[in-house]
Formats: sequence, C-alpha cells, structure tokens
Amino acid sequence: MTITLIGVAIAAIIAIEVAVRAYGLVDFPVYEVDSKLGYVARANQSGSFLNRNDWYFNDKNMPIAQNWDAGIRPNILLIGNSIVMGGNSYRQQDKLAPKIQKRLGGRPFVWPIAVGGWTQLNEMAYLAVRHPEIALNADCIAWEYMAGGLSRATPWRGELVSPTRRPAYATWYLLQRYIAPVIPASSGARELPVTGSAQEVNIAKFDAAIADLTKSGVRRRRGLIWLYPRAAELELAQAGKEWLPERLQIEKIANKHGLGIVDVASNIQWNKSLYRDDGVHPTVAGNDVLASILAVEFANLSRLIDSE
Repeated sequence: MTITLIGVAIAAIIAIEVAVRAYGLVDFPVYEVDSKLGYVARANQSGSFLNRNDWYFNDKNMPIAQNWDAGIRPNILLIGNSIVMGGNSYRQQDKLAPKIQKRLGGRPFVWPIAVGGWTQLNEMAYLAVRHPEIALNADCIAWEYMAGGLSRATPWRGELVSPTRRPAYATWYLLQRYIAPVIPASSGARELPVTGSAQEVNIAKFDAAIADLTKSGVRRRRGLIWLYPRAAELELAQAGKEWLPERLQIEKIANKHGLGIVDVASNIQWNKSLYRDDGVHPTVAGNDVLASILAVEFANLSRLIDSE
C-alpha cells in the first residue's frame, strides 16, 4: 500500500512538472550578473510565457526583437525599468515601446533600454560601460524617473527574481516565485527597484551622464525626463502635494542640459485605474495612455531634429 501511494505521489509530481512546462510557465527571460551594472537580461533570446505572452531581447540586451542598427535615424532611446520593459504579464505588442512605436509609425524609431528593478545607476552603467556605442548614436533620449532612482543601484537579487538559467525543477521554482510572496511574512521574490533618498554623489553622476548624452556633436541630442508615479504618489499629486522628493534636483539637471520634463502625475489622462494591483505597473490600458502621452513628446522631438 505504501509503495503504491509513493508511486502515485511520484506520478503526480511528474505530471504537474510536465504540465507546468507544457503551458509555458517557465518560458521567461534569463539574466546574467554583471559587476558593473548589477544584472541585465541576456542578449539574443525570445520566448512565450504561458504560450501567449511573447517577449524578446535583441543583440544589445534591449527588450525588442529588432537588432540594434545605428543607421536607423532619427532614433530615441527609451530608458527605464519594468515600466518600459514590461514583463511576463504582457504580450510584446502590449508593452510601452511597441505601443509608442505604433503611434509614431516608423519615425522616429524607439529603442527601449530597460530591465525590471533597475534604477538610474544601473541604467547609467548600461550606457557608459556595457554599450557606449548606443549612447554615441542616439538622436534623442527619453529617460524614465521614479522616486528613489538616485538612491543606489539595484543589485542582482538571486535566481528567484532574475534567474540566470531555467529551473531544473519548474514546479518548485514557481511555488517559491509566485506563491511564497503572497504569504504574510514571506521573504519571497521582490522585483521592484530599491528606494531611498537621492544621494549627492549619484545626482552628480546623473548630471554627468545627461551632459554626455546631450553634448553637441554632429547633431545635438535632445530629449526629456519623464516622471512616473506609483499609485500612492499619484494620490499625493492629486491632493496638491509634492510626490517626488528630488524634483528640484531632477529639474535642475534637465534645465541645465536642455531637456524637457514630463510629469505623468500631472497629466489629466493619467488616473489610478490605470495601475495593476501592485500599484506600480500600468495595465495594458495604462500602457495605451502612457504611450499616448509620450508619443506626442517624441513626435515633437523628431520635428526638432528635422528642423536642424
């Protein structure tokens, strides 16, 4: 009897494991740990989470199918974290960059640079160390900023959050990854960027990075910094309160280098219904609205380039 029960249990475990893999539950991006920028999605990979949510990372670790081509001009670097990258819950066409591109057509071309959890420090390392050739060939930049982005870099948080390989035992991985975090007092996976006060040394680094990206050359690079609020911060903004503690520092950098500021919290199109349940990431409808807001700005930047 005991042997029979053990056999049934083993068969059930195997059946669950086969089903988990067959339904694409572990068909997600894998990452590499990098001493300079913490972690980054591995280049040249693609897949389909749940066999329906397709995703891509090109030859420069960008969350887009098309490989980097410096000859496509004009272009815009859309720099950010999971708000830009999207994630397992979205189809590629429902993510922010493809939605913006659809509104713009083929001009300008939008190159997304983003990994979930990144802050400005991770993003600066990508541009300065990992792929400096991209920054050199940018016509415009559109840099997302969330509160705490200049506190510190987000470190690699381990295999649960940013796996460097597909799990050998998919069922156990999913239990830890998705079930454990909803249990009170659990130390399950946390994907969001680190938070904290902006540090003077990091403000100076961001200033220098923007200066480098906007310096005059064959053509002056233009752009903007767009401020993205969490749902709780949006409530502050709607109550007439300041939601971004480091606003003055960010605005000073933008003004110094000729960049625009787009405060999503102040846009009448943006509201609390556009967030997912986590109060951070936009829904697909939220990405539609965000794409609408940014596409107008991107089109204006393209016209400025054409007039030069």
